[in-house]
Amino acid sequence: MGREEFGKSIGISGSTAWYWLGVFEADSMIDIKKTSKGSIVTVLKWSEYQEDLTVELTTDEQQKNSRKTHKKKVKKDKKVKKIRNNIAANFVAADTQKVFEKFQMTINPNIQYGNKTQRGAAERLLQKFGLEKVLSTVDYLVTIQADRFAPVITTPYQLEQKFAQLLAYHKKQPQSPNLVSI
Repeated sequence: MGREEFGKSIGISGSTAWYWLGVFEADSMIDIKKTSKGSIVTVLKWSEYQEDLTVELTTDEQQKNSRKTHKKKVKKDKKVKKIRNNIAANFVAADTQKVFEKFQMTINPNIQYGNKTQRGAAERLLQKFGLEKVLSTVDYLVTIQADRFAPVITTPYQLEQKFAQLLAYHKKQPQSPNLVSI
């Protein structure tokens, strides 16, 4: 998406979004590849940004900084944290939507993205395994759907709940391709 649309989706102007993306790129937090149709933003070291960000000042730092400077720093850090969280939420939502689209196209056309239980399960699967492995697992589900003893899995929640059964079933299959290496 373009910078204006991206900025609007995280609650800031497009120029502000572009400024912060530049800051994050300079800090080696993201990589921006410009194409003729827009820019591709890749989050680097994703797991590092999943931790809670807090502001801690030592006694010496507190004495050096006036209250005004300290308040500005905390306010700025909170703003950066909010923007980081909004960007992270936007990427998670996009990946979650891809999981739902895969289920809709291949297994269950009636699944709804708005269902909080299903969306939560998809987000937890993505956090634990990553987008590529979740999508390849859904592809594997399609290949075993008609098998007699295969677990019936038609939603992200069922995949999360029956994952151990699916893995056990996969391991029992003779000459099964290693499609699911989770």
